[in-house]
Amino acid sequence: MLRKALLSILVCCFASFVQPVARGADAVTITEQPDSLRIEINGKLFTEYCFVGAPHVYFYPLIGPGGVHMTRHFPMKTDAPNEDRDHQHHRSLWFSHGAVNGVDFWSEGSKAGKIVHDKFLEIKSGEAVGLIRSADKWIAPSGEVICTDERTFRVYARPGAERVFDFEITLKAPAEKDVVLGDTRDG
Repeated sequence: MLRKALLSILVCCFASFVQPVARGADAVTITEQPDSLRIEINGKLFTEYCFVGAPHVYFYPLIGPGGVHMTRHFPMKTDAPNEDRDHQHHRSLWFSHGAVNGVDFWSEGSKAGKIVHDKFLEIKSGEAVGLIRSADKWIAPSGEVICTDERTFRVYARPGAERVFDFEITLKAPAEKDVVLGDTRDG
C-alpha cells in the first residue's frame, strides 16, 4: 500500500556505471518535438521519449551499441518485417502496472487506464549527462486520477558506442487516498 509516500523504482542500465566522459560540446542533446523528445548521444539517435499518441508514455527506438535496435518495432511501426504482431501494449521501454487500485494500466483498450503526460519539470542537454524530468497522471477509464508519477531519465555520454542510462520513477498517491499495487504478473 502506498499512502502519501514515495515509491522509487530504478529500472535499468545497458552497461556498468562508471563516471561519464565529458566531450567539450553537448555530447547528450535533447531536442523538443511536437510529440516526443529526441535524445542523441554524440550526434547519433539513442531514443525518443514519446508522450503523445499512445495510452502510455514510452521510449522508442532504443538503440544500443553498433546501432542495434534493442527492442522490437511493433506496434510503433506496423510494417516491420519478421516481427510478431502480439502484445500491442509492449511499446519498447516503458513502466506500468497491471493492477493499480484495481485498474489495469498495463494493457491497452477501453477498460484499461491511461498514463498521460502532464508536464516537463526539466529538460537538459549536457557534455556529460542529459536529463528529462517529467510528470504524468494515471487516469482510470472513469476519468479519476488514481495516482501521479515523476520520472527522471538520465543519459550519460560515454565513449564510442557505449550506452548508459538511469530511469527512475516515483509514484505519488493523491492526498487522503490509498494506492494499492495489486498482485499481478504484469508490472
